[in-house]
Amino acid sequence: MSLCGEPPHECRPVDIVALLPDRLMHPFRAVVRTAHTVRAVRHLRELEAVLSERAPDIVVVDPQLAGPELDRHRTTTHIVLYTTVSADALKACHAMGTRGYRHVVLFGVDDEPVAFRALLEALPADALADSLLALLRDRLQRLPESLAEALEAVFRTPSVIDCVERLASKASMPRRTMYDALERAGLATPAHHLGAARVLRAYHYLRAPGARVRDVAVKLRYPSPDALASSIRSVTGFLPSSLADKLECDDFVGRIATYLQPSAANVVMTPAD
Repeated sequence: MSLCGEPPHECRPVDIVALLPDRLMHPFRAVVRTAHTVRAVRHLRELEAVLSERAPDIVVVDPQLAGPELDRHRTTTHIVLYTTVSADALKACHAMGTRGYRHVVLFGVDDEPVAFRALLEALPADALADSLLALLRDRLQRLPESLAEALEAVFRTPSVIDCVERLASKASMPRRTMYDALERAGLATPAHHLGAARVLRAYHYLRAPGARVRDVAVKLRYPSPDALASSIRSVTGFLPSSLADKLECDDFVGRIATYLQPSAANVVMTPAD
């Protein structure tokens, strides 16, 4: 799995390995249908053997069948927990959540097929966020923990934390305190982070074959395609029409990281030749 993520999975099937009991495997296959490839494994030992040979795009696993040995694969593949609603299952989810697992889908609760497929297909954008957060790690470590976690959430779920007020609420601090903390850490304003998070997601969507700026603007709730184009140019120096074709993901993520530094926060960069 590329650090910066693959193009959106309209380009190719998602490669999935699933360790699920039959009661979950059948509905999961119905979710995936024929759009993506699924290799079913029967036990943790078999999953370990597969992961030692290659890194699939995604592992879908019932946390009651997983063990701590799965942790070492989190840097090379996305892992989604899929389980039933029961005391034992939720206890297992909580235990894995404390070790950093973030994607949990509950059978009969939030596994509606369209939404579940959308989660699987959006995970490459999560990889872009991982790359960006890694570049910003030194400065994020200078922030109060609650604010650093809130900024991470901004890049992972930009549609949920979509304004300065929600960011301050997520960070559990007054707006003025938040601005001061960012300035001391050498990071740009909350508005810059919110805008950059949407541009990061736009880049992911625009890499799909046949993607249209108008559709991406609607998906990301921009008031118009021109507003999206203006935001993308402010952050990257590129127009949407050339962004996905001319800017490789490493360069793209690097430009966002530069944009979030105070020295470049208000500078419109010149596109590379």
